[in-house]
Amino acid sequence: MPKTTEKTKTSPTEYFGEVKTELKKVHWPSKQELSEHTFTVIIMVLVTALFIFCIDAGVGAVIEKLIER
Repeated sequence: MPKTTEKTKTSPTEYFGEVKTELKKVHWPSKQELSEHTFTVIIMVLVTALFIFCIDAGVGAVIEKLIER
């Protein structure tokens, strides 16, 4: 049978202390890294939107041609 572990309540002070410790471990990007990644995301969103628009327009045109017949 697997062992069960007892859960103990963490005080708010202890909890926020642990949060502070974990936040110190986070790799925060520099302004340059942040702007580069933001630019990349914006470009990829635009490319994806354009791709979906083209597919939608193409499928719409095909369906319109089928309905006309």
